[in-house]
Amino acid sequence: MKRIIPVVFCCLLGIVPAGQAGPRQMSGQPEIPKEKLVNALRLLNTAEYSYMQTNHRFAARAEMLTFLREKDILSKSPIDLENPEPYELAINTSSDGMHYQITLQRPADMNDETTWCSTAAFSDDKGVIFLGQAIDCETAPRLRRIATRHHGFDDATLNDATLNELEVYVAKHSQDLPTVETAFDQKKAGNMTKALEDFWKERGIAVEVRTTITRVAKPPRYAILEFDVYKQ
Repeated sequence: MKRIIPVVFCCLLGIVPAGQAGPRQMSGQPEIPKEKLVNALRLLNTAEYSYMQTNHRFAARAEMLTFLREKDILSKSPIDLENPEPYELAINTSSDGMHYQITLQRPADMNDETTWCSTAAFSDDKGVIFLGQAIDCETAPRLRRIATRHHGFDDATLNDATLNELEVYVAKHSQDLPTVETAFDQKKAGNMTKALEDFWKERGIAVEVRTTITRVAKPPRYAILEFDVYKQ
C-alpha cells in the first residue's frame, strides 16, 4: 500500500501536510524570461526592416522565418522562433505589406491555472515593444503554505534522522527557495524541485517531484504550493 509521509519544515518554509482538494498541476514547460521575449522581438523588428529593404514590403511569419534561415540569423535569437514552445509566434502584415504586428505569447490552458497570466510580448512597425498580461491578471499569488509529501518510502528510508538531514540540506538553499508570505516564483519552485531530487540522488534513490499550486479563496490572492516526491 502506498504511504504518504509528510515532511514538515515549519521554520524554513512553513510546510505543513496539505489537505486541499483538486490541486492544479503546474505545466512542465517553463516560462520564457521577459528579457528573452524582448530581445527576440528586437531581433524580429530589425529583421523586418532588413526584409523591407530587399522586398519592399514587410514579412509575415512564414516569410520571416525563411528570411532568418537564409541569412543565418535564427541562431542569434534568444529563443527558438521556429518552435518557441510553450509560446506561439504570430506575425501578421497589412494587405499592402506596409505594416506588421508581432505577438509572442503563451496560449492559456484552462486546465492549468499557471498559464492564465503568462506575460506576452507585442510589437509592430513602429518598433515599440510592449509586455502585457490578460485583463484581470494580478501579480503572482502570495504563498500561504508550502507542503512537501513523500510517496512510496518505507520507514527505514524515511526516518527521523533522514528528515533532519533533509531539513538541513534544504536550509542551505533557503535563499533560492520559495518561502511563505512571499510571491510565487516559478524559478524558486524549480530550485526546490531540484534540491529534493539532488538530496535523494546523493543517497542513491531516484525520485520524481511533481509540483502543484492551488489558489485559495481566503485570504484572496494567496495560494498553496505543494511538492510531491515519488520514489521510483
